[in-house]
Amino acid sequence: FARLTESPPASLGWRGHIAALRTLETRRSLILHAAALAEAAKSDPDSIPDHLGRVLMAQTGQTKAKPWKAVLKEVLAQSESIARGEVQPEHGDIPWPWSDCDRVFQKFKRKELVIVAARPSVGKSSLMRSLVFHAATHGFNSLVLSIEDSAENIALGLAATVSGVSPTAFTHAHAADQQAFIRALRGLALPNLHVFDRERSIAGLTARAKVMHAQTPLDLICIDYLGQIMECREGTGSTNKASAIGNVTKALKDVASDLNCVVICLAQFNRESARDNREPRLYDLKDSGDIEQDCDRAIFIHRPESDPITQQTQSEADSVADRPRYFQNLIQAKGRNVGTGIVSMYFERAIT
Repeated sequence: FARLTESPPASLGWRGHIAALRTLETRRSLILHAAALAEAAKSDPDSIPDHLGRVLMAQTGQTKAKPWKAVLKEVLAQSESIARGEVQPEHGDIPWPWSDCDRVFQKFKRKELVIVAARPSVGKSSLMRSLVFHAATHGFNSLVLSIEDSAENIALGLAATVSGVSPTAFTHAHAADQQAFIRALRGLALPNLHVFDRERSIAGLTARAKVMHAQTPLDLICIDYLGQIMECREGTGSTNKASAIGNVTKALKDVASDLNCVVICLAQFNRESARDNREPRLYDLKDSGDIEQDCDRAIFIHRPESDPITQQTQSEADSVADRPRYFQNLIQAKGRNVGTGIVSMYFERAIT
């Protein structure tokens, strides 16, 4: 700074002076956060991921809020681009794999925290796989952070979604089906699809997201699932657990806002919601009302007792051979600025 101020002011060089000052400010932030990271390594190892995330944010210059004029300029440019039909993937909303969902629910907006909830074994992970693969194949940089399942199983599930061939039937499948499955696996090697299954804490998850974002800006982050995040599992007693889950959902909302991306997190309903197989409500979200408060959207998967088209009952006890697919409803129970709605579809059991 002293070196810069020694030079006489010149109207032609003011832009260079400002750029140099910004560089110095970034370096100062990096030094401060790196020092805190080094201290954490000695005294508080559990906080290392959080400090690492701050270092990365400082490096990418995302420590300051955008000026209001810059925000207006960006929004205006995006609006004009939409009007001309020229929206680029990195600037646009993220579409659903199904046009009916785009129409009824609207596409996913940047900075949104989306909770996808259902009872166990209804299809949450399958829905997530479809969402993330569709986004990745349409140019959106997508990250899956799995606590529930291994990266290997996610790869198999994605290949099943793409090929329509069940991994469990692969060994005895027809040769053509086996080749289709293998082609689907090879097709998963997309440069903008990333899957990790090692992080367990909210600090680790957010640090991983920031590391990936620093390399290439992320558009979509999917987390499977909320109840398995370490802080949520370790909460004891109803009050402490609700508070822990609330802290986690607030952190996930911060990630969506800071990285200007969509964060989709899977969740489960509480046990009471399954007693009469009724349509789920927002208060059925397990353990915490903060989930409802913090999320921008809450999307539920509900399997009714009977298929309204065939009039046949639907039971988990039915074999896949007898009932190869379930009729299910996707319910957008909360949609901040986009409203609510229902879209019905069939879930193929062998690949979900």
